[in-house]
Amino acid sequence: NNFRNNNEVYIAYCFKRVSGLIGIGKYTGNGSADGPLIIPDDNGSGFKPSFFMSYRVTDNGYNWQIVDAARDPENPLGYNASANLNGTDGDGSGTYMDFTSNSVKIRTSSPQWNADGKVYIYLSFAASVFSLNNRAR
Repeated sequence: NNFRNNNEVYIAYCFKRVSGLIGIGKYTGNGSADGPLIIPDDNGSGFKPSFFMSYRVTDNGYNWQIVDAARDPENPLGYNASANLNGTDGDGSGTYMDFTSNSVKIRTSSPQWNADGKVYIYLSFAASVFSLNNRAR
């Protein structure tokens, strides 16, 4: 595909891994409601997420999916939004994932999140910054 298609305008948001704060990586779906456990790749030991966005890079026609602890503070997380669509947020009736103390546990077989053998990329932000928790203030 030609990146500069029909004189469209593009926006790029760039992030890097920050230990205890930002995790970036990929995972492979297993197609089960008992989906993969994803420890955010932050060049550290992971963290409790407050925001998780993923995109299925295998095949075309999928949306950027977002869940967060602000709209959905308790597990399982069921509210979602699609970053690339103008529509409304999900209604909370889904069961997509759990945020654990240091990971994300996928809880759906939905092809948007967890199709068998399909690769997804993700961006995750921590609920609190681990590296600042033990510093003198």
